[in-house]
Amino acid sequence: MKKLMSIFMSVAMLLTMTAGLTFTAYAQTLTSGDYNYEILNDSTVQITKYLGNATEVTIPAYIEGKLVTGVGNSAFEDNRTLTEITVPDNIKSIGEKAFNYCFGLKKITVSDKVEYVGNDAFGNTADEWYADYSHFIDEPDLYYGGTALQWAKLVDGKTKGGWGFYVLHCETASNLDDFEIRFAGDKKIEIYGYYGSGSKIVIPSQVEDYKITSVYNFVCKENNTVKKITIGSNVKTINPYAFVNCKALESISVSKSNKYFSSADGVVYNKKKTKLVAFPRAKKASTYNMSADIKEISEYAFYKCTGLKAINVSSKNKYFSSKDGVLFNKKKTKLVCYPAAKKNKTYTIPKSVDTVESNAFVNFKYLEMLKLSKKVKSIEMRAFYGCKKLKNVYYSGSKSDWAKIGWHYTDDNGKIRKEKYKYKSSMFDGSENVKIHYNAKV
Repeated sequence: MKKLMSIFMSVAMLLTMTAGLTFTAYAQTLTSGDYNYEILNDSTVQITKYLGNATEVTIPAYIEGKLVTGVGNSAFEDNRTLTEITVPDNIKSIGEKAFNYCFGLKKITVSDKVEYVGNDAFGNTADEWYADYSHFIDEPDLYYGGTALQWAKLVDGKTKGGWGFYVLHCETASNLDDFEIRFAGDKKIEIYGYYGSGSKIVIPSQVEDYKITSVYNFVCKENNTVKKITIGSNVKTINPYAFVNCKALESISVSKSNKYFSSADGVVYNKKKTKLVAFPRAKKASTYNMSADIKEISEYAFYKCTGLKAINVSSKNKYFSSKDGVLFNKKKTKLVCYPAAKKNKTYTIPKSVDTVESNAFVNFKYLEMLKLSKKVKSIEMRAFYGCKKLKNVYYSGSKSDWAKIGWHYTDDNGKIRKEKYKYKSSMFDGSENVKIHYNAKV
């Protein structure tokens, strides 16, 4: 009895000493071919590390006779040789960062039998640059066996630590097909691109219980045929350059029930029509008449609108004005937009102007000669982007005056700074053969 009591007291003391500690049982890591793996409690296998260097990999159904059901955390992370990965029906779980930083991935195929996708499982699969910043990488295509919403429910809110850059294609059709989409959490979806071949795009208000709330960069890819875009009622964010690559776009319409944006005659505004958001690049109108209500214009609103010949502003507008179809601020100290299709071969910037705004002369068709006075102190970045026909610039100031012309940017602390141009090619990007004539009569 005393011996039994002694054993009991020893166990009690051990339990007291270890109270609050957590014991973890670690599975044994095994190796078979190109895979490290572990055997799970249900006797199936989870891959813990890929050891090979193949460019195309299909996750095996069996390893050593045991069914493979999982891809573990970071199993393929930072693999730079992998270009295609197929996750078949036998896989139920894809762990955190399983394919994170697999920059070379071009094609990802995932079965709709997958039940769990961890944080950043496909994060940073196509970051803008390799780690050594050597070259640009295109987004990989992700082919999923279910619907876009099934995928959304698997990965919603799980890419906060690293973007999941991919184009989603679904075996089961839905009205999110051919879109590059990202999931912002809280049942929200953001549109990042359209890869289809249709002439009309409808950005829905929501799909099932997921709201489409944002339209971000470059909705159309460069060689697209999209002529019309319809924006749903839940979109509350439109990136300034969302439509700049939509070269065939003729019209954009916004749902009347949208609380943030509106449209009129194919042009997008904020809800109160006090801000011009986007003028379609291929709109079949050579003239745009700006109302007295417009207080603000998006930086890329008229970007590459190569059919636009004139912008006329209501005399009652307190913020903007126009002269001979060219858009200025009210006091004409800033030149905002010179219409790309305006047919003049020569243009003299008014002497009241001290700033040429960004994108002001982008891709104009006819202008060959430009005259400006030394009162111009700032020519913002991309002001003359792609102006290949421009050959001669006549400037009333000296060469040293010209060297003082700069552009503005916002630093990391939110302060606006001015930078001087170091090279002429930076100022006339796409028009490197421009000749500057100093001390000219303007």
